Amino acid sequence: NINNTIIQDYTQYTAIKQRKVFRRFIRINVPEFGEWFLLNKDEEQGSNYLEGKKIVNMGDSITGASNFQSQLAKRLRANVINCGFGGTRMTYHTDPNYDKFSFVKLVDAKIANNFTEQDAAAANLTVTNMPANLANLKNTDFSTVDYLTIWFGTNDFSGDIYLGVNGSEDTTTLKGALQYGIRRLQETYPQLKIIIITPMFRLYAPGNSDDTPNANRALYLKDYSKAEEEVAVLNHVPCLNMYDKSGINKFNHTHYLSDGLHPYLQNGYVHVGNK
Repeated sequence: NINNTIIQDYTQYTAIKQRKVFRRFIRINVPEFGEWFLLNKDEEQGSNYLEGKKIVNMGDSITGASNFQSQLAKRLRANVINCGFGGTRMTYHTDPNYDKFSFVKLVDAKIANNFTEQDAAAANLTVTNMPANLANLKNTDFSTVDYLTIWFGTNDFSGDIYLGVNGSEDTTTLKGALQYGIRRLQETYPQLKIIIITPMFRLYAPGNSDDTPNANRALYLKDYSKAEEEVAVLNHVPCLNMYDKSGINKFNHTHYLSDGLHPYLQNGYVHVGNK
């Protein structure tokens, strides 16, 4: 209470514990409260909590072909490493080359430090950033990584993958593959803080992911998002629900998505990086 004014603060933490402090002033005997304003703008641009931390991004083309890593690095003052690969899934792929870059196969390869299958498969694929991102995955010591984001699911949806059941490690299902990967990573790298990111809105012929289910399972992309959230809760790891919270929808997707799926390098990835 200073000069008949009450100072009120509150602190908000994002999924990766970026700290935002807001403040407002309340005048005694004045019915209107002051507006909240961001107090720690420097931290909002780059949280001291994450400054110098090592963050690895695993995922499909939305991760692998992106530049949101530069957005994260700038805002958080962290070392952000792209280990994403276009066309890949959380679980198996019917194409034997893409299959070697599924989340479960990459986890196994990393823990075993044996990328023979990935090297052979990469020679048969033309995927944006694949050679560089594979080198990133090989050369990054996961025992020194602070945070790992896992962002798969949109290709599992379009590939008609079964959701599976909670607690299962059946790697032919979405839930089982994610559960398997989390367990293996946490057992091998217990310091690793895992963050699950769910798939986000996309176009899907003949309509979009809100109103068009996949071909053989009659499941919507939101079902895949919910399934990943359930596995995250089961394992007590944070989950960023990009399907519900990305702000991208059927009315504004042309502003953010270049082809109905991948974000534009500017509008889209800047927006994603800010999440």
